[in-house]
This record gives sequence, C-alpha cells and structure tokens, in this order.
Amino acid sequence: MKKFKVSLTMFAFMVIFYGYSIYNSPLPFEVIDQDKSGVISLEEVANSFETDKRVVIKANEICTIYYWLEDGTDAYEVCVPSN
Repeated sequence: MKKFKVSLTMFAFMVIFYGYSIYNSPLPFEVIDQDKSGVISLEEVANSFETDKRVVIKANEICTIYYWLEDGTDAYEVCVPSN
C-alpha cells in the first residue's frame, strides 16, 4: 500500500508540474505544440524552456521575439504599439 501512495504522489506531482509548466510558458499553446498534434508532449514542454527573448523596435512598434536556443529561429512574436 505504501508503494501505491508513493507512486500516486509522484504521478500527481508530475501532472501538476506539467500543467504549471504549460501555464507559465511565455509561448502560446500552438507554438509549444510543435508537431501540431493537439497534445503537448513532455518533450515539447521541455523544449519550451529552451527559448529566450529579444526586444526589437520596428516602425512604431516594440516587439518581443521569442526564439529557440537550439537554432536561433523565431518561435513567437508579440508586438505592441510604441507611444
């Protein structure tokens, strides 16, 4: 019975960490789901941590570009009008 409780506790922790990781990611669901399957795998959650951001000023906009550290390609871009 004790092994069952430990296993259940570990499973609950993993599910909570999985949801928390997706919720706290700066990337939207569509970007995290890299294979467009509709389900975010554990590998895709781990890959979402391998991003960084840079701020770029475009014509009348300030854009935050999130990019993949692996190859430097852009993952997601958020722009707001500058005042």
